[in-house]
Amino acid sequence: MPQDYFTIEAIPARKGDSLIIYEGPSDDYKVAIIDGGPSRVYKNSLKPRIKDIRKDKGLSDDDPLLVDFMMVSHLDDDHIKGILDLGKELKNQTENHEPVLLTIDNLWNNSFDDIIGNTQGTLEGVRDGAGVTASVDTVNWSDPRLDHDAEAVLASIGQGYKLWGYANFFNWRVNHPFGNDALIMQRGTDDDQKKPFSDDVTFTIIGPQEKEIEKLQKKYDKYLKDKGLGRNEREAVVAGLSQDSSVTNLSSLVVLLERNGKTILLTGDALGSKIIDGLEVSGHLPVGGTMHVDVLKMQHHGSDRNVTPDFFKRVTADHYIFCGDGEHGNPERQTFEWLMKARGDDEYTLHFTYPISMIDKKREDEVHGGHIWDHDEDSLTKLFENAGDNVTLSEPTHRDGVRINLADPLNVPRST
Repeated sequence: MPQDYFTIEAIPARKGDSLIIYEGPSDDYKVAIIDGGPSRVYKNSLKPRIKDIRKDKGLSDDDPLLVDFMMVSHLDDDHIKGILDLGKELKNQTENHEPVLLTIDNLWNNSFDDIIGNTQGTLEGVRDGAGVTASVDTVNWSDPRLDHDAEAVLASIGQGYKLWGYANFFNWRVNHPFGNDALIMQRGTDDDQKKPFSDDVTFTIIGPQEKEIEKLQKKYDKYLKDKGLGRNEREAVVAGLSQDSSVTNLSSLVVLLERNGKTILLTGDALGSKIIDGLEVSGHLPVGGTMHVDVLKMQHHGSDRNVTPDFFKRVTADHYIFCGDGEHGNPERQTFEWLMKARGDDEYTLHFTYPISMIDKKREDEVHGGHIWDHDEDSLTKLFENAGDNVTLSEPTHRDGVRINLADPLNVPRST
């Protein structure tokens, strides 16, 4: 008898996120890909897992794997680059008349135009990303109207347009069943609850909220006005809210998945306060109260800048997934200290995409500002030595990383 999957897998994705979701009976399960991590993740982690799934499904070399749903939570390189590497390979295979690795039925992503409310269509001519990327050579970077991190913003924008270019090339459905409009929470209405993946799985958009996007759009317009930039100028594209380096995090998709009473909360890199606000507005979290999910994919790789002690008190989980290899200090020790204090004697499991000792080594190597690494005070290893029996640690032993099945007991395709 086939087993039943409602499974989330977090593969090793260096400093970023790359998730795979399996749903349905084991002899005919659906597949979703959420983010692709930064450079090298596609080649080293995501592509091998795709090949494993192809083998498990018994596909021939000429048969593409159907990916029923793909989502890029936001435009940051550590989430989108692996998806772009996948798109590039698929396009090369198509143009060379070779068998393609997979096909994609539905893509969810908020484009830069959606975020800034660019209704004039100024950027429509550069959907493939080439025009935006080429703008680097034509922009006067010494122009005082531009901020120092505009080049990084430009790269992020360019990657977003490359993604849309692949969507156009392959004729993927985009943001179905919403159409091509921005994916935002519609202030707690049923309009933000959709089933783009499976009839048994409900996706509820928790964030960004419409009011947040409106604030970003107004902030962008004010920035252009203050700097004397017009929307038709290339510098306006480059500026793209570069005065707020967290713009892509603020617009990060937050989605709650529900199936037969089981829940997975995908947070991207959103702020904990924004997630709480969105959960309250959507009616999932009582105002001032608490809610519980089965799986919580921690936002921004466990950075203590995106979470507060209150977040861990308000939103609890049986399983917490921490993506990150220690680069930029993530996941941060402070984050775990807040979580463990908030949960007290509750039982829960912490899942990691890399061994804790490996994460600590990179965190130690990246100590900044003259701080001297103290193993007892700074390491995750020492912190968890003193954790109670109620805290279970789950570390990967192979390239599959984290895998949690919320349906039948764990039995999904593994590496060979």
